[in-house]
Parts: sequence; structure tokens; C-alpha cells
Amino acid sequence: MSYLIVILIIGFIITIHELGHLIASKIAGIPVAVFSIGFGPKIIGMKINKTEYRVSLVPLGGYVLPEMQDENIFFSIPPSKRIIFSAGGIAANIMLSFMIYAAINLSLGLYGFSGAIMASAGRLTDVIFRTLAALAGVFTSPENLSGLVGLVKIGGDHLGTGVLSMAGFAALISINLAVFNLLPLPVLDGGKILMYLIEKITPKAKKLHLPLSAAGWIVILLMTIYATAHDIAKII
Repeated sequence: MSYLIVILIIGFIITIHELGHLIASKIAGIPVAVFSIGFGPKIIGMKINKTEYRVSLVPLGGYVLPEMQDENIFFSIPPSKRIIFSAGGIAANIMLSFMIYAAINLSLGLYGFSGAIMASAGRLTDVIFRTLAALAGVFTSPENLSGLVGLVKIGGDHLGTGVLSMAGFAALISINLAVFNLLPLPVLDGGKILMYLIEKITPKAKKLHLPLSAAGWIVILLMTIYATAHDIAKII
């Protein structure tokens, strides 16, 4: 049961990431056809101002589908607006972690309100830098890489130690998702932002999006397979 709760928490964190993209799309003026909580077949949904908001069968994350007939229309949107759209998910995860740390500090009563906010900002900054260092270390020590199986196992252990410990785990996973998405792989938000910045220098870079994204998906798939196999081996 605890592992199911962890999966739902991870799904919630990914949904917040996609909600950040949705909010950013509204700010940038990019039309959205579908915002889904979960994947797979639609369970329920409603349409508001040309955007369909739906709940889908598999409750692990979600997605934002821009209202575009083809990729050429999407790439006709100014790069600055696409950068805002891509950065929205990262910003949402960082904000979620900050709010969780603030709630933990306030519940412990160790600080006043302003002190809790300052301590939360400091904690957030520290964890972001530690996560960046750990992510860089993965490339030299790939055995430290964990996938979904490993995260669920760790989360299940945290769940048994109390609500605050589990909240801290959720904040850490949210930061990890934000930092991971900063990697310069075109399939990730950081890679997309980098490509959009290059476009501002040379518009011909648009032609590289599709082949680089395909290569990025291959890298992510291989990393996922390796991490999952390694997680299962550690559990066994």
C-alpha cells in the first residue's frame, strides 16, 4: 500500500510539472488542445476555451498537448515564447519544493513566518546544488543512477518514518525532476530551451530539432532501462 502511495505522489509531482507548462502556455499565448492528468484512455473531461481538461486512466503524471496541426506551426511561434513554455515545468517543480519546505518549517515551529521562508529558500538552494553535483557524478559513477523502481522503494521506506519525512522526500523528487529537465538533451526542457536560444542566433537550427529529439529519446530510454535493471538488482 505504501508503494502505491509513493507512485501516486510521483504522479502528482509530474502533474505539477505539466501544470507549470500549461500556465506558461497561457502566459506565452500558446494555444493548448489538451491538458491531461494521467495517461491513456480518457475517464472524464470538459472543454474550457478551446482546451480540453481531462483525467485519464493511468495516474502517473500527465501531459500538455499544444493546439497545432503540425510541428511547423509550433516552430513558427517566436523562440522567446517557446522558452517560456518549456521553462514552466521546471519553475513549477521548484516552486512546489519551496512550498513543501516552507510547510515543513512552519509545522515544526522552529521559525517565525519570515524565518521559515528564508530557511526554506536556503534549503531549496542547497538541495538544488547538491542535486546538480549528484547528477554530474552519475556520468562518472552510473551505478548511482536510480529509476522509478528505486524511487518507489526509497519512498516506501520514507513513508514508514512519518509524514514530514515523506514530505521531504516529495520535495527532493520534485527538485530532482526540475534539475533532470535542465539537462541539455533536446527531448528535455533544458535541451529545448538551449535549441530555442540557438534559433535566435541562427533560425536554420530548427531543422535539427527532430533528429536531435529522436537521439535524445534513445538516450533517455537507455538510461531508463539501465536504471530499472540496476534498481531491481539492488532489491534482489
